[in-house]
Amino acid sequence: KYHGAGSGKYAKYWNGTIEELFIKTLEEGVSIGWGYPYIDNQRMLMMIVTQYALRQEELRDFGVKDPYSQHFIGPPGIWGKYILLPMIDYLKKQKAKTLERTVILELIEHEGHILGALAFRLDTGEFLVIRSKATVMATGGCAQIYRLTYSPTRITGDGYAIAYRAGAELWEMEMVGFENWFLNEPGVPKWWIPFSFARGSGVLRNAKGEAFFPKYAKEYKCMGENATLSFDDVMDVRYDRPLTELDHYFWRASSTEIREGRGQDGCVFLDLTKVPEERFYMETDGIFALNEMRNFDWKKKPIRVSPGAEKQGGGIHINERCETGLKGLFAAGEAGTGMSMPFCIVTGSMAGRWAVQYAIEDGKIADLKHKKAWINERRETLETILKRKPSKRGNPRDIKSLVKSTMMDNVGPLRSKESLTKALRALEKIREENLPHIYARSLRELREAIEAANMVTTGEMVARSSLYRTESRGMHQRVDYPKRDDKNWIRKVLIKKEKDEMKVFDQPVELIWAR
Repeated sequence: KYHGAGSGKYAKYWNGTIEELFIKTLEEGVSIGWGYPYIDNQRMLMMIVTQYALRQEELRDFGVKDPYSQHFIGPPGIWGKYILLPMIDYLKKQKAKTLERTVILELIEHEGHILGALAFRLDTGEFLVIRSKATVMATGGCAQIYRLTYSPTRITGDGYAIAYRAGAELWEMEMVGFENWFLNEPGVPKWWIPFSFARGSGVLRNAKGEAFFPKYAKEYKCMGENATLSFDDVMDVRYDRPLTELDHYFWRASSTEIREGRGQDGCVFLDLTKVPEERFYMETDGIFALNEMRNFDWKKKPIRVSPGAEKQGGGIHINERCETGLKGLFAAGEAGTGMSMPFCIVTGSMAGRWAVQYAIEDGKIADLKHKKAWINERRETLETILKRKPSKRGNPRDIKSLVKSTMMDNVGPLRSKESLTKALRALEKIREENLPHIYARSLRELREAIEAANMVTTGEMVARSSLYRTESRGMHQRVDYPKRDDKNWIRKVLIKKEKDEMKVFDQPVELIWAR
């Protein structure tokens, strides 16, 4: 249960049977951190809701001491530590071979099969040809293609771009998850304010000082029947809904206020001036936020916040076995489908199992003589980038900044045909005028150059998918098509490379269950 600190009131966390959970997941989708209403792979959803508890408990076998406390990936500031480090230790005990400080460049594809990957070492510059019977992609999302994000620096959509170039299909790339609580104060790091009783006790206000979210909560019909609407209560009591289920509605409301001129410099305001002092110290998230903004007085005035990119709902198109359309290639977590902890834990386990079975039954270490010319060409491309003279147009970090600004300004929380068309023109200009001049003066800058090119490709996939889906659904919000259109759009949007062009198309969703 989620409770309002000091209020004596409780908001019930939803629970139910597996069948009820499946239906709730299907109907609400993104609002509860799973997928998107009605267009998810329903077989995948069945697997998630039936397997999650089992696979979470399975983490104990790999040394994770308390998997249930890791739902939000550990304490703030060190997310993932208590899941990843024990699993890495377990892997090493199994004598598994690993490559560290290695950048993957391309998948090696031949006649619809993935035979391995090309890479280079960041420490030595060695060019690597890695052969494999089966390959699992767990490369995360692409939030770093946006200017405002707290996603790790390397989450630049490389896996999506690499899979696309190899011929894999990608789907629902328009479904980008945003987060409402990004600090946007001058002189303060652009970082996410973590979940805490303090944040959950705040009030969202526009530049006029108006508390705007209650209006949207009624419009979106996202409140529970016992909502108090009292600013003395924490938000999950105030709206009778767990805070995590309200995220989607918060950024939609804030973005609308900003778009319609009731924000200030691209921000709205989180008012914490009336929050009881003890709520800032009740748990680690609140204390972490205080330390994060130790030079800023939270209580003096409302603080500026803006919606920013957090995660990717779409990705490499997979089935319930985590298989892609390319033989021997599997995808898991945010690289595949779904961006929540349940998806990551279950698909990670399933992708590994099915990849092993494929390797045993069908996989083989291929002779790559027929790929020799292509491999040499890729090696020469890297050498050219390293030898190229620096120029203003070819600076990798400047190119990244151009992509980030283009995506944030035009393919953000609220989109339109006009803004998406503008984004595609800008990305094409970067591809034609900047990428041919990209250079690297070191191996680390070479990684930046590779990421910059991948960001352009991934940004184009997001923009093209967003332009193609002419409705609003879950994380995809079009101001020129503001309503969900179940009549025409219970369909999945896919992208595939065909003759060096990005083809966007759609397919009907297989409905195992429907109202």
